[in-house]
Amino acid sequence: MSPRTWRSDEQIMAAPTGPNAASCTIRDVARMAGVSIATVSRVTNGTAAVSDETKAKIVNAISRLRYCANPHAVELRRANGRIPRN
Repeated sequence: MSPRTWRSDEQIMAAPTGPNAASCTIRDVARMAGVSIATVSRVTNGTAAVSDETKAKIVNAISRLRYCANPHAVELRRANGRIPRN
């Protein structure tokens, strides 16, 4: 398996946008905000108390990156990673 390559903030911000563009990930938001992926998840899902300062950093990163959760990834996660079979 190849090592994970991290995109710089400049690469993330310069990425094309639009319906056919690859979207940023929760990892990109976490990296830009300087927090963990779990903290970004807590803010986006509203499931736990997060300080106002941290929440503001995450919301700022989300708006700068125009982050939108991938609905297919969310559904797969809800299904515990199991792909439904016909």
